[in-house]
Amino acid sequence: MKNYTPSFMILSSAALAFGLGFKSIVPYAMLIGIGLHMIFLLCAAYSLGKYRANKSQLDS
Repeated sequence: MKNYTPSFMILSSAALAFGLGFKSIVPYAMLIGIGLHMIFLLCAAYSLGKYRANKSQLDS
């Protein structure tokens, strides 16, 4: 199983950068960026937990 945690962390940073970069152009861009940031952080935590669970099953 692949570990998708780094990909979700990069997407999380990109979402935050989007919010900061477009706050003067897009209304509510910062709110959208922070929302996506939190979603991607939760996805990263979930994928890390799933990866560790599968890795521990393979080790035993």
